[in-house]
Amino acid sequence: MDAAKEEKEQEQQQQQQQKKQRQQQQQIIIIITSIKEEEEGEGEGEGEEEEEEEEEEEEEEEEKKKKKKKKKKKKKKKKKKKKKKQQQQQ
Repeated sequence: MDAAKEEKEQEQQQQQQQKKQRQQQQQIIIIITSIKEEEEGEGEGEGEEEEEEEEEEEEEEEEKKKKKKKKKKKKKKKKKKKKKKQQQQQ
């Protein structure tokens, strides 16, 4: 039980860190975009915004894939643990 709690806490902490990183990245992107718009003029900055949105979407997709992979790995680990326990009981 303790191991499961620790694992859950670690996962939550990791998710919080990832969330903070995403927020920081988004803030940096916003700052960079605003600086470029000021330098180049607002009309030219629109194409870059689309690129940034696409990059953000790609990052989100990658994170979803990572989470899925992590879930699968976790499930596999649980099955392995369960199987090991059953073997020990016999």
